Amino acid sequence: MYGGENRPASVRRAQEALRRSVGRVETSTEDIVVSVHADVTPLEIQDAQLAKEIHQQDVRDYEARRSMRRDELERQGSFSYSRPKNVKPYFCRAVMAITTLVMVLEIQQNDWEFEPFKVNPMLGPSVQTLNDLGAKSTEKILEGQVTRLITPIFLHAGFIRKS
Repeated sequence: MYGGENRPASVRRAQEALRRSVGRVETSTEDIVVSVHADVTPLEIQDAQLAKEIHQQDVRDYEARRSMRRDELERQGSFSYSRPKNVKPYFCRAVMAITTLVMVLEIQQNDWEFEPFKVNPMLGPSVQTLNDLGAKSTEKILEGQVTRLITPIFLHAGFIRKS
């Protein structure tokens, strides 16, 4: 199941410990098979067995954690795909309300009319109305109207752009 660098760190550590002490090592998800050479001391065999037990425990822990349900992991604080339940998106709602009010203001400034589709295909106010309300104009920004760096955030060319 595990191959190369995809092996868990515990498997790699156990294999290295076994290679140092006994020689050849084969790995599967359930067990580490050891082929012992004749010149291996009892202490090296004991080290290899300890590494094998550590690996087996790590595999059991990994499998148990992998099978946990998402809500159990969220309760433990391991991960979360959503915002905390006690946080409300007030900022987003406020920005949406402001942009909607500004859109109504744009249409009101345009004498409650939309420009013809050929003039503004977004179904909104005229270019002059947008300029009057603070649309970005590099020329005017350089003249000192720095508020034009912020006001375009809330302006919309029309209802198609707004939705």
